[in-house]
Amino acid sequence: MSIKKNLFLALQEQLRTVERMQWVDKNMGQVRLLDDTGALVPMPAVLIEFSEAAYARTGAGMQRGQCVVRFTVLYENYADSHADSTNKDVALRYFDFTEAVYQALEGFEYPGCTPLTRMGEEEDNDHSNFIVTTLIFATEITDTSAAQKTIPLGKTLKVDTSFATESSRPADTTITDFVIPG
Repeated sequence: MSIKKNLFLALQEQLRTVERMQWVDKNMGQVRLLDDTGALVPMPAVLIEFSEAAYARTGAGMQRGQCVVRFTVLYENYADSHADSTNKDVALRYFDFTEAVYQALEGFEYPGCTPLTRMGEEEDNDHSNFIVTTLIFATEITDTSAAQKTIPLGKTLKVDTSFATESSRPADTTITDFVIPG
């Protein structure tokens, strides 16, 4: 089974623990359709994307990759955050939600991966009444999915040289006229 598939499923379950989380999915370009069609998913939501990955062979068919995982936080917001707003506290709940997503992900561990570490954050301000922020994390993945296709290094084969019966032993055909000078 794919390590990225398993990691995705584990991240999805981890993010579902965030208070008020409505949707966690694979990023398939849903953000591009926000202004044309409105929200395609219940919000608040997080979209997961495995973007950059640089792999190196470690031997025995295994690879280790430095991977970037992007978490796009989608938050629908019609409240005002300006200084005189009467519903500023509602408008700013987005920051609390994004912080909760960050806290759920920072240091998250999964077998075969190093703990997630936040590398950065990007805001996308091109959407009316939708706040879109991408949290960028790094991890190192060890992919062993091709390991069974190679012969493991350092293995020793044992050969059984015993015979079932003495009579099944082949006759000695060694010629003894070879002499090593002394």
